[in-house]
Formats: sequence, C-alpha cells, structure tokens
Amino acid sequence: MDDEPVNRQVLTNYLSMENYAIATATNGLEALEILSSRFQPDLILLDVMMPRMRGYEVCEKIRQKFLPSELPVIMLTANNQVSDLVEGFTCGVNDYLTKPFYKHELLARIKSHLRLYKITSAYGKFVPHDFLRFLGYDSIIDVKLGNYVQK
Repeated sequence: MDDEPVNRQVLTNYLSMENYAIATATNGLEALEILSSRFQPDLILLDVMMPRMRGYEVCEKIRQKFLPSELPVIMLTANNQVSDLVEGFTCGVNDYLTKPFYKHELLARIKSHLRLYKITSAYGKFVPHDFLRFLGYDSIIDVKLGNYVQK
C-alpha cells in the first residue's frame, strides 16, 4: 500500500509481471478494512508515510491479529535512518526496503518472505499458531522443551 498513485502503479506493474494477485489501498485505514474482510494476503507491502495513519501504526494493528510468521510485512520508505528501521522492527515489520529500490531486490525479498511463510504454514499444521500465541512466541524456533508445562 502506498498513498502515491505513481508508486502504487509501479508496484502493481512489477508484481503483475510476476503473476502475483494484488490488492491496493491508498491509506492505512483502507488497508485495515481490506484485512478485516475475508481477503487474507500472503504478504503486505506497506509505506511508512501515509495519510490518516502511519505505516508503523498499521503494522501494530496487523500484529494484534497476525504473527510476523503468519503475515509478512515489508516496509517501503524514503526514511533510512537507523531510528526509523528500529521503529519498524519494533512494531513487527519483517523487512525494510528504502526508496528508491530496485525491482529485482524487491522481488527477491518478496520471494524470500513468501518461502518462509510457506514453511511456517507447513509446520503450523503440526504446531498450531494459537499454541505459539498461548506460549507468547512468534515462531516455533523460540519454543523450548518444557514451555507448555510451565504455562
């Protein structure tokens, strides 16, 4: 999602050429409305600076419902200060890409996160995400032997 029509069109063109299904939003509230419907994306591209709600706030709302392993979020921004990166990762962003970015880098990061998402979905059949939430973890790799007994 991006509030700039030109940026949205460029992203749409890049992703369409790779046969990705795309839904776009012009602001954070619209993106959250799309997520509250039955539509569940495999990955979200999110701009930091948008009208009505910053990307960090949108990501925090997404993380209330989805773990980072359940719905990857890649933040796109012109801000490349360390404090911006830290704020993004603190609110639950999976990855950060600074504008202007290269098409091949964007597509490589998307593919990497989608692969990780598929792996996570596969192990979720054996260790449900609700169980991980109950333990207070984002990923199965954080679980230690005996955690369930302690809870």
